[in-house]
Amino acid sequence: MLLLEGSHKTIVDNLVEILQNAKEMRLFRCADYHGSQWEVFADGESKIYVSITLHMGKNRLVKWGMVERLADVYGADNIITDDLPEEMSPDPTACIVMEDNDQWRVKPMPKDEKAKLEEICVKYGSLYKNCMWPAFEHHFKRANEDDLFAPVRLGYRPNESMYLQANKDNVSVYYSMCFETEDDLLYGRLFLQEFADSKKHNRNLAGAPSCSFSKERPSGLGDVKNVESEEPHRLWVTFFLFRKHTDTTPAVLENTVDMLLQFRNYVKYHISCSHAYIHSRMRSRHATLLQILARSKTQQTDHVAVKLQ
Repeated sequence: MLLLEGSHKTIVDNLVEILQNAKEMRLFRCADYHGSQWEVFADGESKIYVSITLHMGKNRLVKWGMVERLADVYGADNIITDDLPEEMSPDPTACIVMEDNDQWRVKPMPKDEKAKLEEICVKYGSLYKNCMWPAFEHHFKRANEDDLFAPVRLGYRPNESMYLQANKDNVSVYYSMCFETEDDLLYGRLFLQEFADSKKHNRNLAGAPSCSFSKERPSGLGDVKNVESEEPHRLWVTFFLFRKHTDTTPAVLENTVDMLLQFRNYVKYHISCSHAYIHSRMRSRHATLLQILARSKTQQTDHVAVKLQ
């Protein structure tokens, strides 16, 4: 199984291309697996703007410390709150500016400089994670201080949500996941069953969070308003995080946030890979059967008329 990158690969590649080629005005738009809308705008002079619009509201993220987090990562002077270029969409969740430096246009570029360039672009391609980071850091700090709180909804996708809830001994993380078809739902069940069973059968995973899933809404959500519409192909997934998983030291927190944000995409990606694998096996089997049928045909022989004397 593959772990997905925390940065947006397409954004990273476009930033590298812009910084390594001649300066010109460019505007690039794309989305990500979370349903967020990205924009990259190069003004052709000295600045490159990277913006993101999340499905989740901006106000709560700002309340939990998004601006402070972005200032720590990108620098306070590089956060754009108004006066965006008119070519870009107005009122994004966050917009960061980076300098278009000619030092990256040296050819051939030394390996250490190329690695440094990619590292910078990956940082800007991780804007989604850095916008969502404060939501987890804020609530994990509360949980570690034994400040129990009711489920908090993080609506990271249309009609799909994540909930955080602090209990006495752990932090519960609930996922509401929709699947397009009955087949995808079946794949999802099989895949999630591995998560639920792996801890029981592997001693090395004794310290991993517990996982469970069901088609019914978890009882832990209690009276929280159900904002998700009724979907026939929906599953609820629950993780129970312990203190060592919610530790707010940078290394632990980064790993936890990465895993939580990528989990839904991780499941959907591997379901798509399973489809592709089965289809490739079917095509291979079909080709094999055609070869067998071709060999089974009776070879035609020329009949030679023999004249009886």
